[in-house]
Amino acid sequence: MSLFSNLRSLFSARDFPLEDFHTEVVAQVLKEFPEFTKAWLLSLDAIQQDEFDSIGIQTQVELPRLDEHEHFTKSRPDIIIRCNGKLGQQIIIVESKVESPQGEQQLKRYADHLARLSSRNEVIGGALVFITKHFEIFEAPTLDQHEKKLCFRYKRWFHFYRELCAFKNSDALIQQLKLFMKNNQMSTESKFDLANILCLQNWHATKSLMDETLDEEVNSLGQEILETTGSPGRAIFQLRNWNRYVLGFYIGKERDIECLIGYWPEESAIWIGCMLYSNPNAKARDQVIVAFREWIKLNPALWEHDHFDDPQAFATIFRGKDISQFDKEKDQVRAIKDYFLEILEEVRCFRDATPDLPWTQAAPAEVGE
Repeated sequence: MSLFSNLRSLFSARDFPLEDFHTEVVAQVLKEFPEFTKAWLLSLDAIQQDEFDSIGIQTQVELPRLDEHEHFTKSRPDIIIRCNGKLGQQIIIVESKVESPQGEQQLKRYADHLARLSSRNEVIGGALVFITKHFEIFEAPTLDQHEKKLCFRYKRWFHFYRELCAFKNSDALIQQLKLFMKNNQMSTESKFDLANILCLQNWHATKSLMDETLDEEVNSLGQEILETTGSPGRAIFQLRNWNRYVLGFYIGKERDIECLIGYWPEESAIWIGCMLYSNPNAKARDQVIVAFREWIKLNPALWEHDHFDDPQAFATIFRGKDISQFDKEKDQVRAIKDYFLEILEEVRCFRDATPDLPWTQAAPAEVGE
């Protein structure tokens, strides 16, 4: 176990996500070892020159809203690197994804910010680097060149790990980061291991079990309570893009409320349950969050919450448990289905308690349909 893993265990996953923790450790390595930073950026073909007077590293920088970002108050990329040399400055924006999904128009917004930052006279170029733990499907942003060399690069964290291993330095900070990345399965993706092969062999059976718990009774009850069509056929789309296998019910003209019920695979477990989301761009967001807060006060032992105070995040209330808690059930499918039905009845109670929310407004079709 690495020192960073031990430190990470002291924090709540909700208050200090793994992604943020990992970003801060990586940024410290980039600060302490500019030669490694240069080697890594060169391996990405993200910089034009390799002679720098200084390299500046910042994390979680809040960038003000641009005029073209009508529905967003600000943007906050994980890392901004500024390489200063004789020819000028190069700016690299790094966005990392370890477990969380991509934010709405996130890459496009960061590309716009990079183009704006690169328009200054002293800047000669830059790059937007998107780096993920898992393989991601996304739309690569178009970079406004502004007569400067700008590029987009997509890499996985195991590529970064390989660069760390190639950097001939035995410093304890680097060794602990490598161990931390190994502990969190960010060190290799070059072959199918036994677990991958078993997953593929059993995928159809596993999918059939999940579908049985979500189709018919659960889908029908969700449609009855929320007066909108569920999306059992879109569960595979959710898995591909958001790492969750769920039914989705969307309420309000701006998707003011999203109700997702199903499976969320995590690193060492599978969480099952229900999440109610508030879209950060919906006009009714403040009203929905007030209702969420009241519901949490009434049901603190059952429901949890997250992102109430982050205007750019999907505020959520959720209830669920680890799938292992159903191990002793003789009929696990029936038990899980009953659990989903139980939660949906609580969603009915939430709806009945909040008649002023935009429950009856039609939502637009799901993105990707």
